[in-house]
Amino acid sequence: MPPYTSAEQEQEQEHNRQSEGQAGSVESHSLALPVPPTLPSRQLWDHELSNGSWPRRDFHQQFGADWDIVNDLRIDMSRLQQRMGNLQRMLETCMDMQLELQRSIKQEVSSALNRAAGSEEMFEDSLPDDEPKWDRVRKGICICCDNHIDALLYRCGHMCTCSKCANELVEARGKCPMCCAPILEVIRAYSL
Repeated sequence: MPPYTSAEQEQEQEHNRQSEGQAGSVESHSLALPVPPTLPSRQLWDHELSNGSWPRRDFHQQFGADWDIVNDLRIDMSRLQQRMGNLQRMLETCMDMQLELQRSIKQEVSSALNRAAGSEEMFEDSLPDDEPKWDRVRKGICICCDNHIDALLYRCGHMCTCSKCANELVEARGKCPMCCAPILEVIRAYSL
């Protein structure tokens, strides 16, 4: 057995005295309670906490963080709903503008047809053969001089060609004979 130091000897003796005292008290009392186990020292407790062997989560801190996340999600949902409302209003505005544009085009086509019908009757027999074709167009007569004007050039809205000539202009990436605007589409117009 290794030799004990004085501190260790004192500790051993103290332990023995406590054991003897407890044994005597057990004999004197037949219903004595068992000795509770000794708790680890404060140093051992602090050492285990500092090593991270115990979880450091605080329930209240974790619970508060969860509520913060829920509140952030609610705020984000509210913002998304506002943006969706804005997009819906913008879409409705665009649809209203498109309807207004369609009404405007219909009115232009109608007035152009009325002008074309009136000018066609006036100038049908009075044009000399040597008059340039563009002058005829300006007076409401088609470019080819074979057909009546029945096409609306889209985007400018001029009615100055028959549908055959208008389609040829579109294929050749031509421009409106009246204003030189690019032709995106040809709309066929019918007279009553």
